[in-house]
Amino acid sequence: MRKKLVAGLLAFALTATAGISAIAATVHYNDSSVTGASPAWQAWMINWETLANDYTQVSIAPGGDESEINLAWYSLKNGESTPVVHFGTSEDDMKTFTGVTGDVDPSLTNNVQYEFNRVKVTGLRPGTTYYYTVEKNG
Repeated sequence: MRKKLVAGLLAFALTATAGISAIAATVHYNDSSVTGASPAWQAWMINWETLANDYTQVSIAPGGDESEINLAWYSLKNGESTPVVHFGTSEDDMKTFTGVTGDVDPSLTNNVQYEFNRVKVTGLRPGTTYYYTVEKNG
């Protein structure tokens, strides 16, 4: 009886996994001679040249759990400022979150003096659409 059970389980396992196939990139996936000439790629490259050295772009990263996110960006150092993010479920109903700021080593930013801004947004719920605005120079 035990041998029949083991044989049945093995047969089931083999049958169940037979339908699983590996999905891999095609041979041309990473071939720039194929993808590099596309208009979409060229447009992305032009846009990247503009954005690559724009240190004021806002980045969003996961927080400590699913109810938090972190936003960060640089702003030109021009006196005291407080980083502010407005975040909510509609454009007319946003909660204000403030963060921290500090100096950035100018050798990292082409010898331009920036300060970093970091704001943590809390109280988020999964499956909810949110809107946000950022006061870049506080």
